[in-house]
Amino acid sequence: MIRSGHFWYDLRETLASAKLLIGLALVSFVFILFFSFQCIYPLALVFIALAVVRVAIGRRCPRCDTPLKELGAEPKKDDAFVMVITWACPRDGYTEKEETRSKIGLFGSR
Repeated sequence: MIRSGHFWYDLRETLASAKLLIGLALVSFVFILFFSFQCIYPLALVFIALAVVRVAIGRRCPRCDTPLKELGAEPKKDDAFVMVITWACPRDGYTEKEETRSKIGLFGSR
């Protein structure tokens, strides 16, 4: 359910919910299996559209629905393949940290 004043944050979380994605995958499977394999193209477009909308909304503050700004990034002290990104809300000071793992090499030499 989308709360008043938190439309974008709640919409972004809803689009990433496992129940929605699994339900949509099951409906897609039924359409492809029982109707036509050509249903895969519009259904793939639906999945792509969900991802694009989620990226376009961006990170939001759960308290005030303001877009979060990136404060900085630094490599994790015990694992050089992990980058820790700090996001902060410019309005109320909410912060969150995101860990991103590199698959091809180090994020930087120290």
